[in-house]
Amino acid sequence: MFKQINKIIPTRLRMASWAIQGLYRSDRRPVLFQLLRKVKLFSLIDALACFIDEGGNRQNLIEIGVRGFRNPIKLRAQTSDFEVFVQVILNEQYAIKLPFSVEYILDAGANVGLTSVYFLERFPKAIIIAVEPDPDNFEMCKKNLAGYSNRVKLVNAAVYAENGFVAVSRNKYLDGREWATQVIPLNNNSEIVVPSKTVESLLREYSFPRIDLLKMDIEGSELSVFRDGDTGFLARTACCAVECHGEKCLQAFQDAVSLESFEVESSGELTVARRRR
Repeated sequence: MFKQINKIIPTRLRMASWAIQGLYRSDRRPVLFQLLRKVKLFSLIDALACFIDEGGNRQNLIEIGVRGFRNPIKLRAQTSDFEVFVQVILNEQYAIKLPFSVEYILDAGANVGLTSVYFLERFPKAIIIAVEPDPDNFEMCKKNLAGYSNRVKLVNAAVYAENGFVAVSRNKYLDGREWATQVIPLNNNSEIVVPSKTVESLLREYSFPRIDLLKMDIEGSELSVFRDGDTGFLARTACCAVECHGEKCLQAFQDAVSLESFEVESSGELTVARRRR
């Protein structure tokens, strides 16, 4: 009898059922409730099934429609993309209260573009420079931001202390997954080489008069930016939301913003610095 039922019920529907049962009994119950609340009905089965095995062995991209977002979010199976989706879209990691109009955003470490998508939907007048060094992540970034092309400047590079070139290092930092790609100085074994750009050079290149919101998640390179680089851009920055990787990175960021008129607080994994007004 069970074999007959299994033949009738589509595989993905059974997977979604198992996901719901498992999540309801687990510590990830809040994520389930967020999925049910925010994901559009036509995408719900795929979204729930992702919890079981990160999308399975499918080669095509997973598309998840989110209520209030004009375009579906595109994710790769068997990667960290879905965890980024949970953090940024479902849990709204960057729901920072800003008492001013946001027009100019720099997304340093854009990964697959989900934070930029979130900002573009939240701040309808904003334009964004989205910078991502890893070529594979950058391709996903282009796909997710294609619907906002007139408001986004996409840059396949690393935000760093100086202009030049750096090597992309995969599978060696933290959990080694796609959201933990680092850049390191060039060496004889460098295989993937990308440009490095300072914040100031990006602002000049794309004619940004200021930064209303600086989002930075660059897997340890914030130490290079805030300790070794020119931080003059902070004088024209209203708010920073930085994920500091380690105490040295945190100290470098705090030292840099202490020279300006910022109020600093922690918000989950982020250190947020807002300009006093």
